[in-house]
This record gives sequence, C-alpha cells and structure tokens, in this order.
Amino acid sequence: PINDYTNTASTYFLWQWRLFNDKIMLTAGEREDKITSDSAVYDRDPAFSNQYYTDLDAFTFNGESDASTTNTNYGIVVKPHHMFDFYYNESTNTVSAGSTQYTIFNETVPDQAGDGWDGGFRTFLMEDKLVLKLNYFENNLVNKISNPLRDGAAVGIGLARETGRTERYLRGLEANAGTV
Repeated sequence: PINDYTNTASTYFLWQWRLFNDKIMLTAGEREDKITSDSAVYDRDPAFSNQYYTDLDAFTFNGESDASTTNTNYGIVVKPHHMFDFYYNESTNTVSAGSTQYTIFNETVPDQAGDGWDGGFRTFLMEDKLVLKLNYFENNLVNKISNPLRDGAAVGIGLARETGRTERYLRGLEANAGTV
C-alpha cells in the first residue's frame, strides 16, 4: 500500500503561424509540469521477513520531493488546394512525471515517457461537411509500468493468478485436504 500526495502546477503555451493565406500552418507547443510529492511509507513486520505490514494506519511520510518535466509538440500543415492538405506532428509525453511512483519497498519507479509522430492526408468535401483522413502514427513508450493484476490483458491476469502466491497456497490446501 502506497499513498502518494501529489500537487502539479502546469504552465503551457501554444504558437501557431499561418503563412501564405493559410497554405502553410506551423504549430509549436510546450507544457511544463512542476510536481511536489510526498508519499506515505508503511511499516513492515520484521517477523515475516519484512513482507507483511504491521498496521495500515501506521505510516511515515517519505519527505517532500520536487520534480519537473517538459513535453513538446510540433506540427506542420501544407494545404496546396482548398480541398486537401498534408500534415505532420511530433510530440513527447511523460505519463508519470517526476518519479513519484514507488514500489511497495519504497524504491522509485522511473518515469513513463515517450514520443510519437503522426502524418497524413485530409480531404474536405461537400463544403467542409465531410472530411476524409488517411493517417499513420507511431508511438514509443519507455519505462512502461505494468501490473498484471490491474492491466486489462487477459493473459497477464491469468498468468498472475496462476503463478501467484495466493493461487499456489489455495492449490496446496486443496491437495492436502483431509490430511493432518
């Protein structure tokens, strides 16, 4: 059990330049998040090799920490004709900014961060009432935090339950039922 008390203050801006009667449009943006965090660390019972908690109401704060992260976005649209355009965007993204996530052993989990790009073609039909879009995108994520008990992947949940301690304990009880 971890309680993480976090406050985020964000500053952002977006610029857009429209050139040559909107034949070329450039976009640039940036967001900075300043994060203040303090996590509660629970006491573990040394009689059980520090694997179990003594009292869920007994905890201490880890000490306030400050961090910041900056994400950017750049894009261009080229519109050679009033009925179609081409576009390209590039951006960064930090999912859990400031390393404010901790394991149950009070170890800091690295930020989930990534970058991506997308590009494509759009056509505007019926006086812009119908827009058709052909898009391609790629995203990359580093330090993905995965918890098979919480993730939606059926394989992860099944594997966690099949190999987990509780499941093995219950199978052991079932196998030894009726024996002394």
